[in-house]
Formats: sequence, C-alpha cells, structure tokens
Amino acid sequence: MPVILKEITIRNHGPKTTFTLEEPGTKKSIDIDQDQTGALKVDLPDVDFLRLSANDGSHSSQQSFGVKTALAGYNYYIYQVEISYHVGDFNGRICTRTGGWG
Repeated sequence: MPVILKEITIRNHGPKTTFTLEEPGTKKSIDIDQDQTGALKVDLPDVDFLRLSANDGSHSSQQSFGVKTALAGYNYYIYQVEISYHVGDFNGRICTRTGGWG
C-alpha cells in the first residue's frame, strides 16, 4: 500500500507569495497572503523528494526536501510537510513512514 502525501502546509511570513511544487509530478501552485497559512493539495504516492519554489514578485527562491532509504533496506516516504517561509528562507518539517501502512 502506498504512502500518500495529501498536502503541503505552508505558513507565509513574507509578502503575498506564490508557492509552486516543482517536483515530483505535475506543477501545482498556491498564493498565500502575508502572515497566512495555506495548504497545497497534492495527493502523491510514495514521495521521497520534493522541490518547492517561492516567488513574491521581487524575490524568487527554491528549496528541496528529501529522505534517504535506510541502510536496513526500508524505503521511507513523506506523508506530511509543514513549512514556515520568510523571503528566501524555508524552514521545514517532514514526517515519513515506511510503505505498507497507508
């Protein structure tokens, strides 16, 4: 059973910004106003890497998040992402689990 990443929660501390999921899969975007939180709906299975971009019209930046398969041979996948953003600075937390737990 795949591990599903349903959404990416983003807290924007900068000016109104467009956040875009660049990888994996199809690009998806959300505009978030200053000091607001938004949820970028993605519904992606078995994600071990993602790349986000942020553009507020004056500044553009990118950040990647990923996990590495453990030496024990288990694959870990991202099921939750929470990001705090302030003009060019991504501070993120990802939660992972092994496949088969839905």
